[in-house]
Amino acid sequence: MANTQFIKTDVEPWVRAQLARRFGQPFESRFLELETGAKHEFDAVSHDGSVVVAIKSASGLTASGNLPQGKFHNAIAEIFFLSLLQAPTRILLVTNPNFHKLLEKRLKNLLPTGIRMECLELPLEMQSTLDAVMAVASKEVSPQVVGAAVEAEAD
Repeated sequence: MANTQFIKTDVEPWVRAQLARRFGQPFESRFLELETGAKHEFDAVSHDGSVVVAIKSASGLTASGNLPQGKFHNAIAEIFFLSLLQAPTRILLVTNPNFHKLLEKRLKNLLPTGIRMECLELPLEMQSTLDAVMAVASKEVSPQVVGAAVEAEAD
């Protein structure tokens, strides 16, 4: 199995450090109560709670060259959760420029008022490691691998 913990252990802390420099206060992953009463964990919340950020480190097109519909839906879900908060600054932060471009096109004129989408590129070495991790994860969910696993389980 792909070790996607790299996102939580390396990518997200790096992004939080960049946000801390930008906004002048520390950031942490935190559960926040939504307007509905439910709670959701956000990847980066400023110390005073005024800035809430959902971080997406998805890559661009799928391994087979298709639009990443599942990744789009995941980003849209984060936008939905951000829309259920009253924080003054709410950001969907994408770390991959290719995915950012695809998502901007997909969401043109669809972002709720008060929520913005930004791109923050990762350092080259970190992006290379993330790309390798995501390539392994992508192969694990490819139709061929999933089909073979279903057939094996049926036997």
